Amino acid sequence: MGALKPGPGMDVVERNCSICHSTDYIVPQPGGDAQHWEPEVRKMIVNYGAPVGEADVHVIASYLGAQYGSATVQSPPVPSQLGVEPKKQ
Repeated sequence: MGALKPGPGMDVVERNCSICHSTDYIVPQPGGDAQHWEPEVRKMIVNYGAPVGEADVHVIASYLGAQYGSATVQSPPVPSQLGVEPKKQ
C-alpha cells in the first residue's frame, strides 16, 4: 500500500478510507484543497456506502487538502526537460 504522508488526521484517513480501498488509491490522486476533497469524500459515502461519520468528513478533507493539495502536485515536465526538442516550423 502507498504510504500516506504524516500529518494531522492521517489516522482518521487510514481508519475510514482503508476499510474500502488501499491507500494506493489516495496517494497518486491529483491534488486539491479541502474544498476539492470534501465532495470526493461525500461521493464515497453516497455512491459507495463508505461508513464515514459526518465528524470525520471535514478531518479527512482537511488532511487530504493539506497533504495532497494543489501545491504538492508537480506540473508535468515540458518537452525540453525530457530531452525532446520542440518542433521547428
